Amino acid sequence: MDKWVAQSFSEITYKYNSRVIDNIGLSVTLLLLLVIICSILSLLISGFKSDDSYLTIHDILEILKFTFLQSFLSVLSSLLLGIYVAKILIKIKSSFIKTVLLSLSSVAFVIPTVVAGIGIIKVWGGNGLLGLIEFFFGFNDNELFLFGLFGILLAHIFFNAPLFLRVFYSCLDSIPENYLKNSTQLNLNGLNYFKVIEWPFIKPVLPLLTGIVFLQCFTSFSLILMLGGGPSSSTLEVAIYTAVRYDFDLQSAAILAIFQLFICLVVLIILDNFQKNKISNIQIETTSKNYLKRSSKNFLEKFFNVISLLVYLILVLSPLFLLIISGINLEIVNILKSPRTLQVFTNSLVIALVSSFITVLVSWFICEARTNLIIKSELGYNKLVILKFFNLSILMYLAVPSIVMGTGLFIILKGMISYNYFPIIILIFSNVMLCLPFTVNIIQSKSIFLRRKHDLLCASLGIDGINRFLNIDFPSLRHVFGFSLGISACLSLGDLSVIALFGSENFQTIPWLIFQFMSSYKIDEASSVSTLLIALCFIIFYFFSRYVGGKDA
Repeated sequence: MDKWVAQSFSEITYKYNSRVIDNIGLSVTLLLLLVIICSILSLLISGFKSDDSYLTIHDILEILKFTFLQSFLSVLSSLLLGIYVAKILIKIKSSFIKTVLLSLSSVAFVIPTVVAGIGIIKVWGGNGLLGLIEFFFGFNDNELFLFGLFGILLAHIFFNAPLFLRVFYSCLDSIPENYLKNSTQLNLNGLNYFKVIEWPFIKPVLPLLTGIVFLQCFTSFSLILMLGGGPSSSTLEVAIYTAVRYDFDLQSAAILAIFQLFICLVVLIILDNFQKNKISNIQIETTSKNYLKRSSKNFLEKFFNVISLLVYLILVLSPLFLLIISGINLEIVNILKSPRTLQVFTNSLVIALVSSFITVLVSWFICEARTNLIIKSELGYNKLVILKFFNLSILMYLAVPSIVMGTGLFIILKGMISYNYFPIIILIFSNVMLCLPFTVNIIQSKSIFLRRKHDLLCASLGIDGINRFLNIDFPSLRHVFGFSLGISACLSLGDLSVIALFGSENFQTIPWLIFQFMSSYKIDEASSVSTLLIALCFIIFYFFSRYVGGKDA
């Protein structure tokens, strides 16, 4: 009876309140997909009209080989380090140590990629750890180790290992107490303990998580542009950028774009099968089961665990700390006094704020429409096709290269509006596409929870529309809105991909300024600007999280 009443109220609510939201969410999704498809087609059509391609089959194969190699090794190394450190961290009884390590690991999520690149150079460059290795062992040309595959792997580990760590830690921390007690009684250790107890909780999230990280590494641009070291370490994304920016070889760019889009679509289709196991639904919590968690008794195991933690700290945390320390120098005063710096920071801040607000607004419409479709499907309505379209569309935003999209939009807009305006439009749109997959997943789980919790009560009281949003939904969604705004703003502030195509003396952003300093071997200036960018990211993230998300966020 209660189930029938709940279903009746839910059906009444959806009948009167969800149609507009569904239409807006679907329209926004279709519009974004249309822009993406048009931009891709414009690049392909313009590219194949030209006969000036310098690309050979050998070049394509070499680029594909290196792209796959660096992606595979990046995912594998980040995965192994993340899961092993998670296994170590789950055994530590001190909640303080756990909180500190997890919090410090979260810093990598809001650090711009261009800043991380400089941090990697600071740690592993000629004056860093590799310099010390050269000093003690007499090696030469340590920079050759850094600029190439080695540097790319270090940078990708910096970003991806913390993600694996947090997700796997959450999985391991959710193991029920009776499982842990039974493992003790059965004396399960080592590999057997992992296979029987831990693996069943890691396995559900592993395919989707690994696939997303692979896509991020496969389409990585800023880090590879800074640390690739030349044509021999070029990926598809960088090769497309080089063909457009320096050679204006649209045919080569179109050929490379076809390969990249095809591979990304194949990965998307595979990932779509794992959409039911959402990473965003995993919550990081510390339970009271520490007395059941096994601590290492073997001396060699303890020693290896300590070494592993030190390796993790060096790889993930040291680039950030060393960058901040080195960035606070005399150059920072001159940079702050420069009118150019003020203009660049103003440009970046305005674009980031506009991009983040658009992203969150669009994400909310999409999430509300998806939530309505999910619950309607549970009530027996045939909405699975539309829901699958939403899911695939969101993954597609993650897979489409910014360089391809930016170049295509440039071709479309160049004859329509002034050159002074369209780089800004393209940059904002690109930022929205960059942030949308993350903000949608952040908002979605909370939106579904609220609809299932409040629909019956709101329907019985006749609360709907704007009144329901302002008085019921928004207070509960405020935290995720603030968090999403902060994440979007930080990602937008640090993106180098599109501005690398359109950056000039007349239009610059902070990442472009950092890249210019790096290209001129002005490492101190680049470090100072990077430190200022980190400070700006944390201020913005704190502001949105605290004052938009609320005091308890």
